[in-house]
Parts: sequence; structure tokens; C-alpha cells
Amino acid sequence: MEGRQTWLGEEDTDLTPRVVAVRRRANLVWFVGSIAASMAAAGISLFADREDTTPAAAEVQAQRIAGSIDTAARNAHVQADGIAGTPVVRAGITTDASTMADIAANEIHFSHNPGETLEIFQIRGDSWTTLLRVPPEVAGIAHVSGRTTRLENSGGGGLEVIAGAPISPQSAEANDKTVGQVALSIPVDLAAARLQLTELVREAAIVGVGQPISLVSKGGGTKTINIPIPISDEWKLPAMTLSAKLPSHRPKWVDPARFAALGLAGLMLLIFLNGLRKA
Repeated sequence: MEGRQTWLGEEDTDLTPRVVAVRRRANLVWFVGSIAASMAAAGISLFADREDTTPAAAEVQAQRIAGSIDTAARNAHVQADGIAGTPVVRAGITTDASTMADIAANEIHFSHNPGETLEIFQIRGDSWTTLLRVPPEVAGIAHVSGRTTRLENSGGGGLEVIAGAPISPQSAEANDKTVGQVALSIPVDLAAARLQLTELVREAAIVGVGQPISLVSKGGGTKTINIPIPISDEWKLPAMTLSAKLPSHRPKWVDPARFAALGLAGLMLLIFLNGLRKA
């Protein structure tokens, strides 16, 4: 019996390091979990603070707006110059509105698109007389002299390019100082930029042409950015900017998730340290 008891005591003594090793390995799981939870918290922070690409995307839309203005201005001047140089228009500029209307109906064949307005002025000294307006029911175009370009706020969330072209009479008496002026208004196509900005920002407007021209109005937003609209110097137009309010890109769940991960990491670390103390 004595030999038997000694053998059992030796067995118990041999098992002790093994039990301690198992406990330590089990306790190590809490340490690994604490590290994993800390890394998760750091990953959430990186996700929340990632670089916002919205300003760069909005800058692309400012360039798109500039391109639309350039296209409208170029088209308007091509048409205005063509009308002003037409021989029958040059001959009719010294006549009257009835004659010019007949010329427009039978000679010019002006194909006016929706939103476009053509006006032909007869100028005698300081007196400007409208000889033709197409379509006739719309408001007249404010006087524009020479081959100039002007931007106007349509008042309905739109932008218009006004192109001018002078008319030299075909033939006139020596003492007749009558000249003419073509004014052509073409709307700027803002549809594509408006659509893209709607997906990017909470608020957006073109600033620099009278009252701001609203492109997006969803409300809210955080930071406001102002991006210059790079209009071609060819048109000698005033500076304009695209003003936009950026949305918040931080989801509402980010902060609770980060704090929960940090709390879990702290709890696991405490359990690990307590396990070390007991071991």
C-alpha cells in the first residue's frame, strides 16, 4: 500500500504543470481576443476617417458646367454671325418690322430650338427698335452691342448665353447711319451636371450670375466647398463658382461599433490579466 500511495503522489505531481499549461493556453485566448478587438476598433476608425473623394468629383462637375457654357456660347455665336452676315438680313435692316418678318419667314429659315430666342434690332443713333423676335411671345433680350457674350440667370434655375453680332447694311444712303444687331439667347444644358451633383452633394448652386442658380436642394450637409468654374477666357465672362454642401460620409453605426470593440478589448484584457494572477 505504501508503494501504491507513493506512486499516486508522483502522478499528481506530474499532472500539475500540465494543468497549469492548459490554463495558461486557455487564458491566452483572452489576450488574442483583446488584440483582435483592438484591431477591429482601429479598422473602424480608419473606415470612418477615410479620404472623402466628393470634392474631387464635384470639381469634375464644375468643369462639366464650364464645358456646357462654352458649347452654348460657341453655338450661339455661330448662329448669330451667320444670321448677321446673311445678305437679305443686311438689306432688310434699314427697312421695317414687316419686311424683316417676311425675310425671316422666307429667307432666314431660323430653326429655333426650345428655350432659344432670336432678336434683330435696328439701331439709329441711340434708338433701338426690334424688327424681329422669335418666338414673338417671349420677353425681349436686353441690348447687347457688337460681338459680345453675356450670361443671364433665367430665374427658373437655368442659365442662358446671350451672343451678339453686329449687322452692317447691304447698301444705304451716305447720310443713313442705320446699323443692326443680332442677339441670340441659348440655354446652357445643366442637366448632366445637375444629375451627377444630386448623387454627390446635399446642396449645390452656381454663384456669380445674379441670384445663385440652384442645382441641388436636398437640405442638410456639413462642410461647404466653393469650386471655381473654369470658363474659357474667349468669352470674357465674369468669374463663377460652384458652391456645394458635402454630405457626412460617417455612418451612424461607426462610433457605437468602435466603442463596443474597445470595451470588448478592455474586458478581454482584464480577464487575461486576472487569469495570469491566478495561475
